[in-house]
Amino acid sequence: MAGQPVRRGMLQKIKETGGDEWLLEQVEAGRTLASIAEEIGITRPKLNGYLREPARRDRYARAQEAAASALVDQSLEIVDGAEPQTVQVAKLRADTRRWIAGKLHREQWGEQQGPSINIDLGGLHIDALRQASRAIIEGEAIPSDEADD
Repeated sequence: MAGQPVRRGMLQKIKETGGDEWLLEQVEAGRTLASIAEEIGITRPKLNGYLREPARRDRYARAQEAAASALVDQSLEIVDGAEPQTVQVAKLRADTRRWIAGKLHREQWGEQQGPSINIDLGGLHIDALRQASRAIIEGEAIPSDEADD
């Protein structure tokens, strides 16, 4: 690490603020990486890269899941504290936090979607025409002008 003064400086700043435990507690509390990085005095991309390193990737993922619950709690507090004149702003703030929570922890807070069903009407129409053509060729179908007799 002798040739990495920027990384050494970043690690020192992280250590001075409380190390990995402090960082992960901040993430769990629902703070943004940008605000944490600013407090430490490093860039957000550097902090993001640090947290996604193999040594702490799993702990970071668990902290993000905990952050989802914290964001939902925050949205409830925002809505509960809204005044009639601030209800639109409160709704936007709460909805944004719930949306982020859904991205961080899909199983618990994500939108539940039913099964996706696709029907190809064009394909069904072509299949029906093929069946009718085969039936006519094989003599199984009665042409419509003979059906009137």
